[in-house]
Formats: sequence, C-alpha cells, structure tokens
Amino acid sequence: MNNFVVLKGRVGQDPEFKVTQSNKKLAKFSIAVWAGKDKTNWINVTAWNGLATSVYEDIKKGDEVIVVGKWSTSKSESGIFHDLTADEVGKALNTWDNEESSEAEETKKK
Repeated sequence: MNNFVVLKGRVGQDPEFKVTQSNKKLAKFSIAVWAGKDKTNWINVTAWNGLATSVYEDIKKGDEVIVVGKWSTSKSESGIFHDLTADEVGKALNTWDNEESSEAEETKKK
C-alpha cells in the first residue's frame, strides 16, 4: 500500500454513522495524537462499509485506538487538516488501568 500510516490515539467523540445515497456505510470520528511537549494533533478518521459498522458499534469516546490507513493533509483559510482513510481500526491492547494491572501482578505472585 502506498502512503501507509499507523497512528495510536484517543477517540475525541463517539463515531458518527451515515449511509450514503449510493448505500455505502460511513463512520467518521477524530483521534487525538500526542505530538510532543504540550502539543496534540487531531486527526479526522473515515471508515467505510463493514469497517464503518464495526467502528460505530465498538469504538467510543475516550477509547485508545490504533488506526491503519491512507494519510492526507489539506490546507484552507481556517487551518491545516489531517485526514486518515482507515483500512483497520482496533482498540489498543495496552490500556489496562492501574487497578487491573495491580490485580494481575498479585495473581502472578500467588
């Protein structure tokens, strides 16, 4: 795949789901990606068809996700926009909270 990127970030709002006039499913959401000291980039993500349905059903605001897809950037009078057309979206695997991690460590010690 040309122009292939993998991004990890937090979902900014619940995905918006639509069906186009040509009957294609579409899910849109944005993720916050850490870009260095005191800086966050917001990336607009679009998923289509079966992936759109999965995203809408499984991904919620605040989830940490990994998105694989095609990157594009556009510029207008109101700023620079970063967009990603997703090929894959999944929840990040290392997002256990401290309480769950502590319980797992205690279980290992027994």
